[in-house]
Amino acid sequence: MRLATEAYMLDIQLRFLVADRPVELHGFVQALAFEVAKAVGIELQRSSQVQISYLAPVRSATGKESKRTRPLAVSVSEAARFLGISTATVRSYVASRRIHSVRVGGKILIPTQLLDQVMEQGVAKARR
Repeated sequence: MRLATEAYMLDIQLRFLVADRPVELHGFVQALAFEVAKAVGIELQRSSQVQISYLAPVRSATGKESKRTRPLAVSVSEAARFLGISTATVRSYVASRRIHSVRVGGKILIPTQLLDQVMEQGVAKARR
């Protein structure tokens, strides 16, 4: 007895549509990536905390103003990164009033000018 062997082929056709217009795979991937990036950007804006928009000129060591700008105040995590210490240490300094801070809503902000002083002179002794 002889077995009959038959080859079956599956033919699949995919059509990619962007705004109800047919596009090639590359165009579809680009449109998809754009939409994902847009959605991620919107979600990041919703979830991110308010950033300070006031900017102060940056002064170099010689005292000249630079064209770059920087924020007037930064968050605890940004201050820790700038000083090269942990956020827990910065929070401890704020709690013991060794570093001056400002509260805006529930957020603790530390003036960048103060961070410059800390880098030059160190942290002040605890206030009582």
